[in-house]
Amino acid sequence: MSQYFSSLFRRRPNEGWFRAGAYDVTTTDILTVVAVFTMFVYGILGAETFSNLTFQSFLVREDLQIWRIFTWSTASQPSFFELIGVVFFWSFGQQLEALFGKARYVMWVVAVTVIPAIALTGIGYLSQTVDFTNGELGLHVLFLSGIWVYAATYPNVRFFDVIPVWAFAGIFTVLDLLQFNGAGARGKVLFLLIAIG
Repeated sequence: MSQYFSSLFRRRPNEGWFRAGAYDVTTTDILTVVAVFTMFVYGILGAETFSNLTFQSFLVREDLQIWRIFTWSTASQPSFFELIGVVFFWSFGQQLEALFGKARYVMWVVAVTVIPAIALTGIGYLSQTVDFTNGELGLHVLFLSGIWVYAATYPNVRFFDVIPVWAFAGIFTVLDLLQFNGAGARGKVLFLLIAIG
């Protein structure tokens, strides 16, 4: 089993945008570093400052806080599970970046970040019940969307030679949808479905 974990966290030789010493810095690296940085923003500058990074569709619509359309994907609160999520995104994001190539991967990241945010901002004009009460989503949405892309590309791949990738993606998607729906966050349900779509 240890060989699966070691291969999971091995750095892929992807072409970076620039070099930092002997290290090629990729899009996945940049997103991961920014996510960790936002944990320090939360801890040092406080929750109120951090909340300026999260997606709140009514603030984009009413106060023209357009930056929220772009910053939500890396806004991560400091917690053990958030950090584990960032590590898994870093590991899996490298594989996606290798699959897409660096330029197409950036376009995919931008699409998964911007399209659901703009869609929810527009839908909020029709019904304010889909506005978020809590806008924190972070890299989790990119990670989950990426697993679906990987599953569609390689439907026979299995995690640890047991669980098909599509089943893994399905389980996590259903758990998220149940959690969001149970909390009455209809906007999050739509956001996640649009991002995966």
